[in-house]
Amino acid sequence: MSKFNTATTRPAVSSPVRTERTPSGRTYEGAPGYVRDAKGELFLLAVSNMVGEDTFYEKAGDRDERFRHLVHQVAVEDGEWMSRFLPWLRGVANMRTAPIVAALEAVRARLSAGRHGLNRQLVDSVLQRADEPGEALAYWTSRYGRAVPKPVKRGLADAVRRLYSERNLLKYDGDTRGFRFGDVIDLVHPAPAADKAWQGELFAHALDRRHGRDKPIHEALTTLRARAELTALPVDLRRAALDDPGRLKAAGMTWEALAGWLQGPMDKQAWECLAEGTPIWLPDGTVAPVERVVAESLPVLAYDKEWDLREPKMGRPYPVRDQETGSLTPTMPVRWIDSGEQPVFAVQLASGRVIEATANHRWAARTREGSRRPTWRATADLTPGCAIPVPLTAGFFGSLGDEWDGWFVGAMLGDGNMTGRTPTWVGHDDGTLAQLKEYAAKHGRQISVEDNGTWVRVRLTDPQWHQNTLRDVLIEHQVWGLKGEEKRIANLPYSRAFICGLIAGLIDSDGSVEARQVEFASISETLVRQLSNALLRLGIQSNISSKKNGLSEKPLWRLRVADGRSIKRLRAVINLRAAHKAVALDALAAQNHVSRRGAMGHRGYADSIMWDRVVSIRPAGVKKTYCVEVRPSHLWVANGVVTGNCVIPSMGYMALLRNLRNVDEAGVSDEVAAQVAAKLADPGEVARSRQLPFRFYSAHRNASRRWTGTLEKALTLATGNVPSFGGRTLVLVDTSASMTSGGISARSTVTPVEAAALFGVTLAARGERVDLYGFADGVFRHRVGRRVSVLKEMDRFRGRVGEVGHGTQIADSVRRTYDGHDRVVILSDMQTMSGHYGGGVTGAVPEHVPMYGFNLQGYRHAAMPAGSGNRHEFGGFSDATFRLIPLLETGRNAGWPF
Repeated sequence: MSKFNTATTRPAVSSPVRTERTPSGRTYEGAPGYVRDAKGELFLLAVSNMVGEDTFYEKAGDRDERFRHLVHQVAVEDGEWMSRFLPWLRGVANMRTAPIVAALEAVRARLSAGRHGLNRQLVDSVLQRADEPGEALAYWTSRYGRAVPKPVKRGLADAVRRLYSERNLLKYDGDTRGFRFGDVIDLVHPAPAADKAWQGELFAHALDRRHGRDKPIHEALTTLRARAELTALPVDLRRAALDDPGRLKAAGMTWEALAGWLQGPMDKQAWECLAEGTPIWLPDGTVAPVERVVAESLPVLAYDKEWDLREPKMGRPYPVRDQETGSLTPTMPVRWIDSGEQPVFAVQLASGRVIEATANHRWAARTREGSRRPTWRATADLTPGCAIPVPLTAGFFGSLGDEWDGWFVGAMLGDGNMTGRTPTWVGHDDGTLAQLKEYAAKHGRQISVEDNGTWVRVRLTDPQWHQNTLRDVLIEHQVWGLKGEEKRIANLPYSRAFICGLIAGLIDSDGSVEARQVEFASISETLVRQLSNALLRLGIQSNISSKKNGLSEKPLWRLRVADGRSIKRLRAVINLRAAHKAVALDALAAQNHVSRRGAMGHRGYADSIMWDRVVSIRPAGVKKTYCVEVRPSHLWVANGVVTGNCVIPSMGYMALLRNLRNVDEAGVSDEVAAQVAAKLADPGEVARSRQLPFRFYSAHRNASRRWTGTLEKALTLATGNVPSFGGRTLVLVDTSASMTSGGISARSTVTPVEAAALFGVTLAARGERVDLYGFADGVFRHRVGRRVSVLKEMDRFRGRVGEVGHGTQIADSVRRTYDGHDRVVILSDMQTMSGHYGGGVTGAVPEHVPMYGFNLQGYRHAAMPAGSGNRHEFGGFSDATFRLIPLLETGRNAGWPF
């Protein structure tokens, strides 16, 4: 009987990612874990590492430290391998931050170990975009200080010579960056390239630009001179320049730059947007969420004049600037836009206000402390310390109610109980009691008072309690029945007098007037925020904070008015009935005190606005987004701040891919759409863009059916390395909780399971006989026909995620689905549980059957021994490493893909 010469005999092959043969650890879910060698672990981690971001099982700090440790080890042990790996990681695998960090850490480790040579090349090889030398310096100095080793400087200088050009300076040398082009040149002292006679003048100009030296642009820098001429054009003459595309091209005018330069609408536009639920101030004094404004085509409050938002000229004298904002007026938008679901970011302001907007939404922001020159800034370009304008002229109100009614409602919202049969007010007898008696008498009623010497309890009774007219007032204004944390001001078109009376009632009953500020506190966040809005409509700025409440588990929300100008306005518009508070407010207004609380300066671009400081910008998930277009200013009021409608430049490949929905919303013609489609599906454009495959699926999810065929062609090109297997293939896609929680990166809406499923569906669509399953605690079969749309099949697969639980049972799932297949492909993070059967993952199928684990997260322990025989492991979100599988299938050893 033959022992070796059998039908299943295959040549022994090896693959580059190798593990120990006997498990020495555990996966995060407790199964036996196999440790890889340093190169294999570094490879799998690097191709999936979004530096500085948490994953399901690993915190960002721990993951980054493991990455640095592996880089240090491999860089010292095999610098030549590292010199091949890092350019591949940046170029073919299209990872950006990880290779920059790896190159710098590799050089540091090699210098510490006395390894010379290659260090300069390591740094230069990973810098492929003109903003990346600055990115590299920012990483090094933030971690190791300003002492930069010579090999790092020389590698950066090499990259600067390759990458710094006039167009790149215009595109990437923004004043929001910590390291400008001039800073990089100052630190690394690059010599101009021998074949670029103009580069010396470019370096000199970058230094002048950085240090505010207003020198003429050298005649050799023709693109910069052409851009300066365009920038000098008055705003009202710029649209005429669109008739000369040659002039725009000579000035390096991209669509990104064109949008800001025009400071007005382009012929075909799309706008970035605000998240659903954003409160929009309406001209009748009410508030509506932005989605209702769009659905019902409602008017908004907008400025009737374009603001002068030109980029400031570097150096002195500064160009003359128009400081007028025009008037804030009721405005009917010219377009209302529903932009679908998009990632949004929460912009937290010092006043306590929060605005959620997409990354490209624009603001008229000041970006330097003390500067009075706001310019257009996208949400993504805002940083803590930026200032956003707040309108002080939004005094548009309705006609409902008078001051007396407002005061009574305010007093009851402050210290009233409105949940029993009879309204009750509890407080101090400081003048408020007399006003309650007077108000009751006005309605032909009396009140009963209980005085214990410290506070008084007032019952607003009625002999016929079921006909209590004072309770009827509270019912009319929709506040009756509200408990403490539920208290709010009804969203009704109240008159200015009613709002002034309501503010006075709140302060009289439950506010305080102190030596330096007026304060109101409540456990109702809604009430406090509504009071802030009411004050702002009267031109009074306030700020909101919260603190732990010793009397309740609910936080106490506090509103403070502390600025001298706002105090004076408050004194002028409200009439406090509590005598001692009225006297204290008079004294406070007389101080003319200017508060620095919240760093909100009152010095303004004009007297009609104040500035609110950005405290933080953080991801807020994926939400429905909306916007409106107003003219002529393109500036309107949302949640009490000035916001803009933002033209999205969409001529770059990546911008086109991200904004196809907005292209549709802009109403582009079929001819233009055909040009866009041709560009997206062009093999050369796809190759140059180096987009990861999941980007096309993300675009498909956000675009109309108009683009499905185009994106399908582009995806086919982007997954060209995914093989077409002959015979029978079993493909399993991990749908467990660790694969579905969170996006691939902080800004991505695509989850790891969707990236895995994209490869799985592609394998199924291309293979001869492929059985595709999703698995977690159980399995489900997903049938895919030949010549189907991968994108449409992805939508169907995505809808089934969650059918079989949330655990990770790889071995059990393989055993349940294996039926004599010729190979098994597992797409997972490989952090499996032990399962119910012995033998682990590697023993789930016969030894002669090849099993390929495609690892999407790069955790330390593998679920099976890999690198030899018929067990192999690959990784990353690119299709690049799939090219190794055909080598193994033909019985040849597969080396590194670089």
